[in-house]
Amino acid sequence: MAFRHIGLLTLRPDADPAAAEAILAGLAALQDLVPGVESVQAARDAGLKDGNADIHFEVAFADEAAWRAYQSHPAHVALVQEHIAPAITAKAFVQVRG
Repeated sequence: MAFRHIGLLTLRPDADPAAAEAILAGLAALQDLVPGVESVQAARDAGLKDGNADIHFEVAFADEAAWRAYQSHPAHVALVQEHIAPAITAKAFVQVRG
């Protein structure tokens, strides 16, 4: 059964403009680095409404076990520690079966 991890990230107002691109590139790379990741879709908000999150992403996994393994995979941990955590002010996630 497919399993998806969906996230919204809001960048800090003083975040380096390159931070969003580093996050998007890091997310895209996870598909080749983390076993069980089937696809990654990530994009910046279109900027049509104030207050929206800045980045949306969806990572599809083979199953829930693959998502659980991803949580502690070194590539994912490095992306969060080096690029995401320093640049964001808010985050929201959901995991969806099917």
